[in-house]
Amino acid sequence: MREGVFIIPPTPESVLAKTFKKICQEELKGTNISMAVTERGGRRLGQELGCTVPGKSEKEHCKREKCFACNTGQLGVCRRTGLGYKIKCMVCSLIIKSEYAGETGKNIYLRGAQYVDDVDKKRGNKPLWKHIQEHHGGVMSVPMFSHFKMEVVRFFSSAQRRKADEGVRIAHLDPETRMNSKDEFLQGTNLFLVPVRGVGM
Repeated sequence: MREGVFIIPPTPESVLAKTFKKICQEELKGTNISMAVTERGGRRLGQELGCTVPGKSEKEHCKREKCFACNTGQLGVCRRTGLGYKIKCMVCSLIIKSEYAGETGKNIYLRGAQYVDDVDKKRGNKPLWKHIQEHHGGVMSVPMFSHFKMEVVRFFSSAQRRKADEGVRIAHLDPETRMNSKDEFLQGTNLFLVPVRGVGM
């Protein structure tokens, strides 16, 4: 007769669960009592290492069609969340530095897929297609993943630090060539405003 279940924290090669199971078998030997021992699910290896292929110890392409990061060369980061990123126009880079600074609480695959969709649908109010219209005459001379490159700048545990970092990075971009809008720049600088007694209070 089974009396219950022990749930054991995960350990490498299930050492703790195997040891506990052996002890239960020895202690309950000769009785009608049986106890099940199971290991609680832990974090996936991909989450710990930042690998796009769970179970792999090296970074690999996730093989997803719309993965902006993997398809432009930054492998092994597209499942991790809470990050700052940048997008570079590779066509402009031959002459000038034209970048977009961003942040997201999502993973870079989901955020990047939105940019891919914006370009596919030629959304003129979105940064990448707006850049195509203003600097490339509304024409993409090369495919999306040859025209733009998306990279993780840094991962963050705090949303506030993530947003502050974005504001600093936008401020350091050339206002004449950056892909961030003026509103995004002002939003970023607002994070550094310090309240002064008697002013705006």
